[in-house]
Amino acid sequence: CSSDLTMKCVEAVIFDLDNTLYDETQYFLDTFSKFDVTRGHLNSIKRLFDDGLRYTSSDIFKDVLDHFEAYSQKLHEELFFEYKTCDSNIKLDRETLKTFSLLRSKKIRIGVLTNGVVDAQKNKVKMLGLSSLVDVIVYAREVGREKPHIEAFKVVCDKLKTNPEKCIFVGDDIVNDIQGAENAGLKAVITYKYMCNMKEFKAKNILFNQVNELIV
Repeated sequence: CSSDLTMKCVEAVIFDLDNTLYDETQYFLDTFSKFDVTRGHLNSIKRLFDDGLRYTSSDIFKDVLDHFEAYSQKLHEELFFEYKTCDSNIKLDRETLKTFSLLRSKKIRIGVLTNGVVDAQKNKVKMLGLSSLVDVIVYAREVGREKPHIEAFKVVCDKLKTNPEKCIFVGDDIVNDIQGAENAGLKAVITYKYMCNMKEFKAKNILFNQVNELIV
């Protein structure tokens, strides 16, 4: 197969989860909506995410609570617990479902590889109904190596019974997803479907507004 992006030699497409298959901001907003101290500030919290909080913060709950001068260790812990179990309104959009259907029609296997707190990621998968739509879901922390480590990509390729060079990885993070996948031998494309701040992204990789643009 040639090195350019073509579906002719691809056996599997692997997707990141957060901000690739759904809008992660909605999941956070649903979490914050459960608490009196943040429920009245959801529009302001959304603006923080629109300004790139997800990509600049190492502790989103602490930073949001600090922003509203409402931080306490107890509230921080309660938010984190809710984050892992939240009954959220997140959903896969029509274009993503169409992509999955088209991949199935071409007999291309579908995988998901996600970093993050395993309980939270499993809850998101449940809310999205993903398990019945894809072939393999790998939670990188269960592997013991999170993206961008090549071992995480190797595990999902092995579970899909294919080689990295026959896979495309789709994600929203230039380091964890794109550089990590390329270092592991996969082709990689970046999606900015759910992103508002594009300043850090260059033209090295093809940019997709819609995940379904993979299918040509």
